[in-house]
Amino acid sequence: TESLIQQLSDVEALEVISRNGVKPYRNTDVTVDSIVKALRPGTLVEGSVIRGGDRIRVTVQLIDASDNSHLGSRTIERPEADVLILLDDLSREVSNFLRERLGEEFRVRELRAGTENPEAWGLVQRAELTADDGAWLRARGDIEAATQRYARADSLLGDAGELDPEWLTPILARGWVAAHRAKLAGGSPAGFDRSFIDAGLALAERALELAPTDPRALELRGTLYGWIGRSGVEEGSTSLELAFQDLVAAVTTDPSRARAWAALCELYIYSVRFEEARVAIARALEADAFLEEAGDIVFWAARAALELEDLAEAVYWTNEGYRRFPEKRGFSGMRLMLFATPRLHTDSSVDQAWQAVRDLERVEPPDSWPSHWMKMAIVLAAAGLRDSAESVIRRAHEAGVDDPWVLYYEAKIRLNLGDHQAALRLLGEFLEGRPDFRPYMAEDWWFRPLFDDSAFVALIAEKD
Repeated sequence: TESLIQQLSDVEALEVISRNGVKPYRNTDVTVDSIVKALRPGTLVEGSVIRGGDRIRVTVQLIDASDNSHLGSRTIERPEADVLILLDDLSREVSNFLRERLGEEFRVRELRAGTENPEAWGLVQRAELTADDGAWLRARGDIEAATQRYARADSLLGDAGELDPEWLTPILARGWVAAHRAKLAGGSPAGFDRSFIDAGLALAERALELAPTDPRALELRGTLYGWIGRSGVEEGSTSLELAFQDLVAAVTTDPSRARAWAALCELYIYSVRFEEARVAIARALEADAFLEEAGDIVFWAARAALELEDLAEAVYWTNEGYRRFPEKRGFSGMRLMLFATPRLHTDSSVDQAWQAVRDLERVEPPDSWPSHWMKMAIVLAAAGLRDSAESVIRRAHEAGVDDPWVLYYEAKIRLNLGDHQAALRLLGEFLEGRPDFRPYMAEDWWFRPLFDDSAFVALIAEKD
């Protein structure tokens, strides 16, 4: 109980009754009504701890104090080991469950307060569940079914918007559904379907017409501008500036916008502002009271640490993400990069890296596989398995996918194998397709052995 109080007290959005406040009610037959009358909480947590053999089972229930209704429950079981490690593990797991479940209840109440039209509210509820189904199907590689679910969610939100045209939530939710559909229907060198990006921007603009400074609308528009800015298209630099303007305005108006902080971290990394990225992701972790954006935030925490060569931090966040969000493909990609890092290479790296490749192939379209194979080749080269690395490189090229990142990752392999000239040639070919990555390449610590090479200096110099 004390450990859980401490974990939840660290969340600024929650007011948690202290240890001394709840202590008189432990191991007593005092009724819930009496506790509510005395402490006046919004939500109660009941729980039990049971030992069975060499295992510990913790069961918790979340109760709405206003009507004594059951909001959710969770049972967590672990082998009994070091008591302090077990205590920390269990309290963290229970805390995460409570924060997520409270967040769901908070969102329902927030939605209900946003409109006086019960039918519109019901449609938005159905749309959220439908969009969640789409995300679940996408994570499992069923693109066709995910496409259908997102289209259905968009239709439901459109109907809700017609019933209450002044309600921002359906408009903004449609914008995010358009963003998901843009990524889902990718296939372009930019990595998204531009028509859905434009649809999402139009919805953000519509919301801003109704509420010109709304941080949710600024967050949506800034995120979509950021995707355009990082895609290498002609208007990228202008879109990047607009993205920074919107996202900074969003977090200035409402510092609790965790998703906006995470989007800022992504832009800072792209703009080679790694220390600012670390600050942004720290703010995102603080702001994400109900762990609504935890998957993305943990990923960018790992990525920011990797860019800053804080390998211990990168490993921690990658492992945390892989454990908590096994369906999120980004963590498998991060694991591949970490396995390829010479300072982290172990005897088991090759087998673990192949597992990460299989995980990615299971959920990603085939046109993305060659870049992952190249990462695998880096691991093989780091393990001294040069022939195997060359075989995987040939396999990636034979796939015939026009992906510039295949060249970028092969350059890392050639550099690791001591072939500086081949690495420089590949980097030059990469920059022909992605000239906007010159600043990033200039700071990529993988290529530090080339930093004093005049050919590399000339390569990363800005072109007129």
